[in-house]
Amino acid sequence: MPCPNTDPVAALDWLFSSLEKDLKESKMWPIRLMQHKHQDTLRNLLAKHSQLIEEKYFVLQQWKVQKDAGQSLDLAVLTGVIVDVASIRDAYLGDAAAAAGLSKPKGGKKRKSADTSQDHRSKRPRLTPFISPHVLAQETAHSAVTWCKSLGGKLPPTDLVGRIGRTGCHGRHKGNIERDCQTVINTFGKRFGATISTAPIRMWNPKKSRIEVKNLPLIFPDDFASALWARSPQLFRKMLLGDGNVREYWEHCRNFCDWFRSHPSYNHPNNWDNMVPMSLYGDDVQTFRNSECGAMSIVAWSSDLSTGNSFKSRYFLITAFSEYEECAYTFNDLMSEISKRIIMMVTPKMAREKQYPWLKGDYSFMLSSLQGDLKWVNHTYGNLFDYRSNDFCGYCMCKKRHDVIGMTLGDFTASALHASTTRVYRHEDLVNRSAVYTIPGAHPKRILHDMAHSQYLGTGKTLNGGALVVLCETGLWGNMQGPGKYDEKLQVALQEAHADFLAWKKQNKIACTQPRFTLARVNRRHRQMWPVLNSKAIAGKTISFFLTERAVAWANRPNATLWEKTLATCLWSYARMVSVMDSAKSIFTEAEAEQFQEHCFVHLQAYANLNVQGFKAKGKEPGRNCFVLLPKHHFLYHAGVDAKETRLNPKHFMLLSAESFVGYVGRIGRRTHRSSLTLRTIQKYLALMHLHVQRLERGEQS
Repeated sequence: MPCPNTDPVAALDWLFSSLEKDLKESKMWPIRLMQHKHQDTLRNLLAKHSQLIEEKYFVLQQWKVQKDAGQSLDLAVLTGVIVDVASIRDAYLGDAAAAAGLSKPKGGKKRKSADTSQDHRSKRPRLTPFISPHVLAQETAHSAVTWCKSLGGKLPPTDLVGRIGRTGCHGRHKGNIERDCQTVINTFGKRFGATISTAPIRMWNPKKSRIEVKNLPLIFPDDFASALWARSPQLFRKMLLGDGNVREYWEHCRNFCDWFRSHPSYNHPNNWDNMVPMSLYGDDVQTFRNSECGAMSIVAWSSDLSTGNSFKSRYFLITAFSEYEECAYTFNDLMSEISKRIIMMVTPKMAREKQYPWLKGDYSFMLSSLQGDLKWVNHTYGNLFDYRSNDFCGYCMCKKRHDVIGMTLGDFTASALHASTTRVYRHEDLVNRSAVYTIPGAHPKRILHDMAHSQYLGTGKTLNGGALVVLCETGLWGNMQGPGKYDEKLQVALQEAHADFLAWKKQNKIACTQPRFTLARVNRRHRQMWPVLNSKAIAGKTISFFLTERAVAWANRPNATLWEKTLATCLWSYARMVSVMDSAKSIFTEAEAEQFQEHCFVHLQAYANLNVQGFKAKGKEPGRNCFVLLPKHHFLYHAGVDAKETRLNPKHFMLLSAESFVGYVGRIGRRTHRSSLTLRTIQKYLALMHLHVQRLERGEQS
């Protein structure tokens, strides 16, 4: 539509009113787009309005040409308007594209502009720029063309990019693209060399509501290791033994570790230069949210000496399946099949009969440990650490309730009676509990509780929650002793605490994400509720250091109470224990082992004291019901004892990297259909592993 007036000022007014009308109309598009039937019409409307804005912008450009030709116009107004209309045009296109579903603008309140002028132009909407899907498509196409040029202008028939480009007959049959892509993934994953086997496993059929035998796909550890050796013996060593001195590690285990002196591999010292300590690992991950499939169970294996590798080079998938398909016999059948193959790997005579390829390089395997969080190891490996029962410890005879105090959970002294007891198992009983105990070297003493789950995600949550509440109740972040409801006063103090935490992070330049401290997140709406601060592992560790600094400063006041000083001691010893663990290598020095145990015992004893004081507190006294004792505190006690005896750093088997691996596999499984979850997940995993190994072969980090 042409401009109705040739007068510059009137034309400018018309342009602004017309543009603002278009912008107001665009605000209704998101509401209309909620109805699917309007989407095609609105796409055409988007194109039409974009063309109108182009025409109006062209008019301003013509005026600019007239200005350059020396014609009489209000040049100052026109120059400013050209800039304004250009910005309005870009913002309008971004707003329209977002309304049409091409981009999703972030939610939240809009910041107010610093310019408080009443000029109507300052009130025009300011929208964040977006990346159009067309731009993303151009970038992808450019990458493909660049890749083609790097190969001389012609893609080989086996090239992955070329094969993806040929799916669906080069896009002519769109319905076949998904099928062809899956074929490409499957064949590409086969290049890694690992065989996908099947094993008969009893599983639950939800459709027929009965237990049936299912051929479950697996990648057995010996097949994976053989494929890795075939790719490169150097990568085999790097991914399974890391960069350390292997014999030095086994010599240390011979001198300090009772479990190794009773291990079958102890009798083969000639193999110690290249002996791989393999561990079985498992966990659950939420994959299909809001559906009956729910979580996915993942079983993997790793090497204890590859702690310096990334999670892709440390943990290796065996199988994954939907938790809703699990029955009472599933894990025992699965472990029975896996154990048969591991037995052949760790038994020298059977390994020679199988003629495993790594024997040419004098490599060997041994089963070192069984790992996982407390729920997994208890459920999978024979219910030996039943944290719900009174007899909860699989290492010693400690009880939650006992007539003798020295045999209870709360005794954390070095002379505790339970520390001198050892739980004895008959091999036949263990085999009846789980088939994993048929593997030479598998024993409940080698079921390891890692610091990430037992402390950062276990005792650390109760410590942070209790300390945060006590510091709030004692007045560090505002007085809570006045009138008013307890939950309302606590919420105000928690808000101040979180603001203080953010300022502390900024001051110390720490990158950590932790949501607001709220009553629900702290689990404390009244004084009868035990506080537990919900957080991720690394965030919980960071909060512990923050609370330690604040509690120590608070306890140094002249009028500080014994309660506040005990809390500061508990937090400080915990922080020191973690610092010693983080700064040390995989093998402690004698001094580091003593420091770790000392700080561990002081922390636990102070925590037990806070637990008793919390029970004695009455009414509105601070700290009431604030520090609950858990079985995980007892497992931390065992970690302190073992660290002094074996001088092995607990971070040696920490599962922070394993959590990344589980999330990685979970994201792969989330993009598969539930009926073919296991097979498709394994196929995609092998394809990604092939790409990962290719990058390592080229010397790239991955």
